[in-house]
Amino acid sequence: MSYCRYVAEIQTIGTNEWRTIGDAQICKERIGAFLHGSLHWYSSKDHDIWSFHFGNEQFLHVSVPDDIKGNNHPFVSVFNSYLCFSRIFKNGRQSDIWLLKEYGIKDSWVKQFVMERGEFGLLYVPLLCMGSGEILVSLKGRFNLLTYDLKSETYRRVRIQEVSSFDVVACDMKLSEL
Repeated sequence: MSYCRYVAEIQTIGTNEWRTIGDAQICKERIGAFLHGSLHWYSSKDHDIWSFHFGNEQFLHVSVPDDIKGNNHPFVSVFNSYLCFSRIFKNGRQSDIWLLKEYGIKDSWVKQFVMERGEFGLLYVPLLCMGSGEILVSLKGRFNLLTYDLKSETYRRVRIQEVSSFDVVACDMKLSEL
């Protein structure tokens, strides 16, 4: 059995020098989320989440619960400042949304809610809980913003004037006054 090894290199902005920081966890999937100084993605190789922390320049393994592992269209995002993992289940009729309540603690994953199949399928990624109780979602991190009402299990399209296409990147930001 052959084993592929990937090496991560970092270049400091403004220099022409690259330095090796060790073995890299390859990311073939779409990058999911930026949270706690790290970029996160789902690895279909080991069915877990990996991240790269830009401050300490290290890769970190973030385990998902064993009973939700698998390739049922998993997606990693940030929802209400928590690392979020979603996947499709029940024969493609529902998507469950899990939040990591204590970052880095596998046992702190909590199933937050379930979304029913919508107009475009189940590849919706929750972004934000709005004051009205609705959830702002995107179509798997792409254009098409919608709101999802948990009570009525209905979706409503959100239109942005004069914008035809955009990508959504989930991140958590803290702003402070200078």
